[in-house]
Amino acid sequence: MIPQVLEVAARGSFLHKSLGFLEIKRQGTIVGQVDLDQFQTLLITSPSVTLSSPLLSDLANRHIVVILCDSHYVPNAILQPLASHNQEGDRLQDQINMTEPMRKNYWKQIVAAKLRHQAIVLDSYQKKNVARLHKLSSDVHSGDPDNKEAQGARLYWQSLYGEAFRRQQKGSGKNVLLNYGYTVLRSAVIRGLYSAGLNPAIGLLHSPNRNPFCLADDLMEPYRPMIDALVYQLEGNLTPEIKAILSKSLTIDTLYKEEKVPLGKVFQNIAWDMVTSLKSKSKSLNLADMPVEVSEWTREIITSVGTR
Repeated sequence: MIPQVLEVAARGSFLHKSLGFLEIKRQGTIVGQVDLDQFQTLLITSPSVTLSSPLLSDLANRHIVVILCDSHYVPNAILQPLASHNQEGDRLQDQINMTEPMRKNYWKQIVAAKLRHQAIVLDSYQKKNVARLHKLSSDVHSGDPDNKEAQGARLYWQSLYGEAFRRQQKGSGKNVLLNYGYTVLRSAVIRGLYSAGLNPAIGLLHSPNRNPFCLADDLMEPYRPMIDALVYQLEGNLTPEIKAILSKSLTIDTLYKEEKVPLGKVFQNIAWDMVTSLKSKSKSLNLADMPVEVSEWTREIITSVGTR
């Protein structure tokens, strides 16, 4: 099943459960009903939405991720189920027992994959610095002590979006679109972690001090370039059509162990593989590769939304 994102952006909406449906009311009138089995992420982007407690409880039972965003579409709260998996205690102990060499080698693989994917995006759009990013990817050491990730970021952003672009969460223009796309991506990672019983607060590199979902932010790093590639093709404000395009990023097929797996589902595979690696004390982590035909799949998604 492909994860679907349901966004509620209208002010004054009241959300509650009605039989097997999420029902939306405004000013006492029903304006929408959505089958609770038809979406896996509920995105609240309006500051004046009310949710009933029975609905919140049911969403948690179904492991549907609920994300509340600020005005820049950056998540500022996420509803987390208390009991997400029947072996959560064992998983938590395995995460706590993760050794430093394991943590550093996982991070090495993540950074190398991110740099490789960034190079694929630049190559697809005939930008410069492709070879330099591939070189950085092949030179990443355990724990990335030379911070190849940051070196790559400086080359990547300027090559993709121009010398004047600065990636800022509170920025405008493409930054807003990137925030929204990353939020959609993060929701899929969080759901994947819960499905495997992993605690997203125990990360590899991102600090848990201000981020209870740092493991999600670690594992999504190699797939941010897929959002970047879509945003490159988009212009203007964050319209409903552009939101639909970015939400459909989760339907893009990645290559995981030589099989095509949609981006929105592959994080369950990666999370389960991480469970196995933690249990066996392996330093290796299986990650998915992004599709190399970037121009092709970005065009297909944009066209499908524009012609629906």
